[in-house]
Amino acid sequence: MESKLRIRKTQSLRRGRVSVPNARYFVTICVEDRKPVLCSEKNWKAIRDQLESQQREGDLKLHCAVLMPDHLHLVFRLGARLKLGHVIGKFKAKLDIEVPWQKDFYDHMLQADDSEESYGLYLFMNPYRASLVELDAEWEFWKRWREAPFDFEEFLREGEVIPTQWISESEKVKAGIIKRDAW
Repeated sequence: MESKLRIRKTQSLRRGRVSVPNARYFVTICVEDRKPVLCSEKNWKAIRDQLESQQREGDLKLHCAVLMPDHLHLVFRLGARLKLGHVIGKFKAKLDIEVPWQKDFYDHMLQADDSEESYGLYLFMNPYRASLVELDAEWEFWKRWREAPFDFEEFLREGEVIPTQWISESEKVKAGIIKRDAW
């Protein structure tokens, strides 16, 4: 029996997209065909450098990011210079690594009552939920740019195990994103 590959309809990712200057966004940028090619120190450095360059240029104000083998999650505040699609397009175009990015990206504009803390925890826990790293180890491809630490960081101690309930808490954020953005 021949299996059929699911056809990605990335054009539907743009449906409902709005660019609001100074709004907070949760964005996911995927590698084409979800190939696990991202997680290397070289790629992570290039990604951080490009994001920080765009921050200096006023495109965005970074809050946090996590690099996964086949995608990148970001939480940031959009600047007033460019629309959201242009910021992500510029990121992909100027990034100095050989990565075949998926054509579009997923975005979710955080509402006033959306907790940035929850999204920070969601990003932080992503590699742990995916069993890419043990709960007593540190994932080297996560970064917080915002000055104030997230509340959950207060409980992180070197060599200690991350509480397993954090996984279920971050799953609630994921479920909320999917439910809210379902068309």
